[in-house]
Amino acid sequence: MNDFKDIGVIVVGGTRNIGLAIAETYINFGAKVFIVGGYSEDNLNRALSHLKALSNKIEGCIADMSDDKNVQMVFKSFEQKYNCNPQILINGQGYRPHKKFLEINSEEFNEVMKRNVLGMFLASQEFFRRCDTTGSIVNLGGLSAHKPAKDRAHVISSKAAIIGLTKALAEEGRNKIKVNCIVPGVIETERSIDQPQASFKDEHNFIKGDTSAISQAVISISDLSNIYLTGQTLHVNGGRWMP
Repeated sequence: MNDFKDIGVIVVGGTRNIGLAIAETYINFGAKVFIVGGYSEDNLNRALSHLKALSNKIEGCIADMSDDKNVQMVFKSFEQKYNCNPQILINGQGYRPHKKFLEINSEEFNEVMKRNVLGMFLASQEFFRRCDTTGSIVNLGGLSAHKPAKDRAHVISSKAAIIGLTKALAEEGRNKIKVNCIVPGVIETERSIDQPQASFKDEHNFIKGDTSAISQAVISISDLSNIYLTGQTLHVNGGRWMP
């Protein structure tokens, strides 16, 4: 169980916060890791510097994963680095702007869906094409899709879509590629000014989690020895939401 030595892993959104913690945990288990950042070369370089101090089995790049050609480039770069295809894909990209419902226009809505859902769809599609053995995909969802917050209608729509996508992919990959979703609670992370943490009415009743809580859950649910665990959504939230 949890034997990831020399297993290939792509972590989309792996340059900071939860994604970086996930990448580091796989490295500590001996995996071959490739991280993908969305836009910041500085974040990528800092992440690679940190991870290369732990292992030489790490590489990464910046790519817009909502573009087919960029997705193919990422997988080809992985193959060139490690001479194999990945067996695990972590779809951890996230774009969470806040805006009042009546002020969100169609362009803003589509941008959130493109970055949060289309990128996962295309990355998963390429993973399915290349996976020549058992594989595992873990999608990172959002608590507000289950416990809604104001001023996030476009984000909540995208996070709810991730749950449906997870189930659809689990059906497509049955008996070969397992697909699950991890939904983090309120986690201590660095946030962009335009993407603050969601505000929940009863937040004072709960502690915040740290990134290791999520990375440990991802490691467990992505275990390739248990292909039977698929199509599920696991909430890691300190009891904020118990379906």
